[in-house]
Amino acid sequence: MKFIKTTIVASIVMVLALSHTARSQAAFEKGKSYVSLGYGYQILSVKTLFQVYEKDLGFSVSGFGPIRLNYEYAVTEKVGIGLNMGYTSASVQFTADRVDLPTGKITTYNYKYKYSKLTALPRLNFHLGGDNEKIDPYIGFGIGFKKVTYAIETLDPDFSGIKFGGVPLGFEATFGCRFLFTPALGGYVELGAGHGFAQVGMCAKF
Repeated sequence: MKFIKTTIVASIVMVLALSHTARSQAAFEKGKSYVSLGYGYQILSVKTLFQVYEKDLGFSVSGFGPIRLNYEYAVTEKVGIGLNMGYTSASVQFTADRVDLPTGKITTYNYKYKYSKLTALPRLNFHLGGDNEKIDPYIGFGIGFKKVTYAIETLDPDFSGIKFGGVPLGFEATFGCRFLFTPALGGYVELGAGHGFAQVGMCAKF
């Protein structure tokens, strides 16, 4: 009986000790990894700019993203390094009449403008939350690879086959915050310049 009581007491003490240890862990811990997946919004994007004239000029506008996949490793209690990847695309379709000057013949053509952006940026984050167990605010700066492609698809001989890309260098500067619902899972929000003005999503800590 004494052995059972001792075992129960020891078990309770161990559970309380482990619970205290789990509670005392900071949201951002040295040696931990963080993965997040989110979706963003761009104020000045191909999709949002053309949507302003979608009804008036007969544009058909569609798009996807930006979608973000981020990884970060906590080098210290305050500094993390990682890789942020993002992708977004947009498509604008419309019709227009073209006049052949020598003959005066009017021909109606369909046009499809396609845009895509892919980024892969190493990033450095500075964390400001201290020992807070649930909230992890940070500022981040990244620079790296960016691939932007523009293309026009049409049977109009004056525009057919047009395709070009931008400068393959991207950057971002953001302010963000993680909110841990459990010691391993949570959400995040970021605001800034780069691949989307704002983004929200889920994150995991391991």
